[in-house]
Amino acid sequence: MLSFITNLYKSSKATILFLKIWDAIASDRIEEAEEYFVSINKIIPELCAEHQIMEAYIKFRASKYGEAKELFDIAWKKIELDARLNSDEKLYLKGYILGPSQLTMRYLKYKNYSYPDYRNIRKFDLRNIDLRKVKKKWKIYFPIMPHPDWDKYGV
Repeated sequence: MLSFITNLYKSSKATILFLKIWDAIASDRIEEAEEYFVSINKIIPELCAEHQIMEAYIKFRASKYGEAKELFDIAWKKIELDARLNSDEKLYLKGYILGPSQLTMRYLKYKNYSYPDYRNIRKFDLRNIDLRKVKKKWKIYFPIMPHPDWDKYGV
């Protein structure tokens, strides 16, 4: 019973922190969002794919490109392994992280901070994603407005 209450408390606290992170990102308070993620990582050390994407995006926005690249790579692998996602959702989330992850690697290569591994970046065509098969929550939290069917099937 005690572990149930502990897990419920941790889950509630993490949910509140995630809401604060979304608010901070929307208000362009990136340092604050980073601080919230430090707290979340203490509560939930193993993040799911969508939370890993959030953290990577925050590092990208904070110009912490080395950390962002590592987190984008982890997110890519987690998307691949996430049984909750259908194939279109996997493509969709990969499509979302593709832009910032490629910019991150170009920056790192330009600054010679590291030698990026481009093997996890595949040629990608948004037209291969059927937006009708992507859950609304993914389209709300991770919008890909350049998708050719966004006006029809986006949020």
